[in-house]
Amino acid sequence: MRKRVVIIFGILFLFLAYSSLAGDKYVKAPLKGQFTLEQLYSRPHIWGTEPSQVKWDKGSRQVAFLWNQEGGRFRDLWVVSIPEGKLTRLTRMKDFPPIPLQDDKRTEEEKWDAELLDNGVSYFDWSPKCDELILTYRGDIYVVNLEEGVPPKRIIQSLEGESRPQYSPDGEEITFIKGGNLWAYDLIEGTIRQLTTVSKRGVRVGRYSWAPDGSSIFLTTTDSSMHREINIPDYTRKYTTVRKMRRGYVGDPLPITRLGKVARTGGIIQWVDFGEDVFFLRGFEWSPDGKWLLINHMNKDYQDWTIYLINPQTLEKKEVYREHQEPWFWSIDTFWSPDGSTLILTSEKDGWRHIYSLPAEGGELSQLTSGEWDVLSLSVPEQGESLLFTSSAVHRLERHLFSLNLKGGASLRLSSFKGHYTPFVSPDGKWIVVLFSQVSTPPELYLLTNGEKGRKMQRRLTHSPRPEFEQVQVYQPRYFTFTNESDGKTIHARMLLPKNFSNSKRYPVVISCVYADRAKNLWSRYHLIDFYMVTELNYIVVNVDNRASVGYGKDFHYGYYQQMGIVDAAELVSAANYLKKLSYVDSERIGLWGGSYGGYLTLMVMCNHPGVFHTGVAWKPVTDWHNYFDSYTAQRLGRPQENEEIYKKTSPVFNAAGLKGNLLLVHGMQDVNVLFQDTAQIVQRLIEAGKYFDLMIYPRDNHMLSLRDESLPDLMKRIARYFEDHMGVGPE
Repeated sequence: MRKRVVIIFGILFLFLAYSSLAGDKYVKAPLKGQFTLEQLYSRPHIWGTEPSQVKWDKGSRQVAFLWNQEGGRFRDLWVVSIPEGKLTRLTRMKDFPPIPLQDDKRTEEEKWDAELLDNGVSYFDWSPKCDELILTYRGDIYVVNLEEGVPPKRIIQSLEGESRPQYSPDGEEITFIKGGNLWAYDLIEGTIRQLTTVSKRGVRVGRYSWAPDGSSIFLTTTDSSMHREINIPDYTRKYTTVRKMRRGYVGDPLPITRLGKVARTGGIIQWVDFGEDVFFLRGFEWSPDGKWLLINHMNKDYQDWTIYLINPQTLEKKEVYREHQEPWFWSIDTFWSPDGSTLILTSEKDGWRHIYSLPAEGGELSQLTSGEWDVLSLSVPEQGESLLFTSSAVHRLERHLFSLNLKGGASLRLSSFKGHYTPFVSPDGKWIVVLFSQVSTPPELYLLTNGEKGRKMQRRLTHSPRPEFEQVQVYQPRYFTFTNESDGKTIHARMLLPKNFSNSKRYPVVISCVYADRAKNLWSRYHLIDFYMVTELNYIVVNVDNRASVGYGKDFHYGYYQQMGIVDAAELVSAANYLKKLSYVDSERIGLWGGSYGGYLTLMVMCNHPGVFHTGVAWKPVTDWHNYFDSYTAQRLGRPQENEEIYKKTSPVFNAAGLKGNLLLVHGMQDVNVLFQDTAQIVQRLIEAGKYFDLMIYPRDNHMLSLRDESLPDLMKRIARYFEDHMGVGPE
């Protein structure tokens, strides 16, 4: 029998008694003030609420974003002055009650849930004069004054709801989506008019953009009428209720996309002729002079990318660039240079994702960056002579920020701290707000200058973690590499070691939250369960950058094409074999867990490599790729009509009989990303194969367990407890 020791977590002590290796209940006696998983994952979150939707005003003097200063789910609108850093809360939207419902038949519990689970402001945008903003809250549109204490003014209210409001270029009108059509509100006259009259069922207006001269609006429509209607049941009510939604599956007919324009006054949409119905559009970019609209066009097989310039007057298109890439295109960035003479784009033509320039009228590419590292993001400000990018050039597991003159030359590194940078550059190109985080540091907004002085963080703009976060015991990782035994690739990983770690002891190990990019030096909410298992359970916790992680070049990123759950499962097996050779690892007690693709990967490992892992937890797993979206699955596996054997080889439902070890399956029944049917299907296959497993469902929660505040804390406790019950606690 092993005995527990007293473990420090935060600044207090927790005394635990251990009774047996697996399956028994454990006596726990937490002292007052101990951080439990319940406390770590309950709202308001101890790590705070991450600032989101960061947007500069046109004058480069203010940055607006959504945030909750106390760590709650409800986000209000905030603005910070630049460079002073004065932070102002502009809204308190909870003061605005919802529309009363006639004949409201909801129970008191349902009403309470709607109030409790309100996420606050959903979207906002700056006015052209930078003197006010518009936002949407509970489907209504408000105008927000920049003066602190002045309440927002609700200008549009309806039960149906409105979304994606935009100001016209002259600031006199606001356009928005309602009922699948485009509408306009005249701020001067106070009148509303419908601009489009899309009437076919299943067809909706999608993204849209005003022409800079304000004469028309370019928009897309998507026809998904060919998608089947599916049911999402809720069994927790007195009588089962069903939510219906349209959803496409891989191999189904694809939605029909169209691009057109409608006059400012409204009317019939005029269409751009692409010569085909099924394609994908990856963004709009107006030229600085407003004479051309840049369109990134992707064919239905995700392998042919074309840049078109659209004449907004005639709707004629001009092809300026075309590229074919197999197996698919992961990400596309295309921007105009500030003077409009060139296009700035990214490509993986040389095996690494780099930045190129292209004459606006077409011609040959000029490569601006090079080396065995990837550009991870690209930003081109409206003014100035430089662009910004993040890359893996400094370290594969970090994302650093660089500036590069548009005319070429050496790049300038602006980031000085190890970690992960997401930049938002001001329109004049002089200032950069970054969302920065590290493994042990939750994301915060900081201000940098674009230049040599930017190598030092100029100012911290937000303080998101709650005060008690400072008491949480965090750990700095130890980085290492190992070799994938199936193909010899070098795989990067990190491990967290217990505070009183000893090489002379043998510790249990959990490979945590398996997924691509999980060894990167950035914050994740799942680090808290990692810290918890290291502290309380005295485990070693490992994170692995599996195949498909970014920063390692094209071959590595696309390396699981038609090999999902095979090549990356082999990497996890290789990780386990590497760990088993370490003197301080208990080779009989190695577990893993993951969610979504990570849950899928957990199943593929435990069903196809039986006995390698002692215990696994698979949360919201895809179990049959026939059930998932075309936009994701066809890129990685092809379509099932031509690749049925690949689908069987890469889907756990066809390999369930191979399961060995302790397995906990977890799924939210309201999940509309990975449907609950995936877990139901593998449960049936496991029963048929005579396999023992455990199952936990969340009847009223979704993919992220974000519909119920009690779900995520419950799951984190269950994951830790499942490993504890089956793998014990601490070293031998």
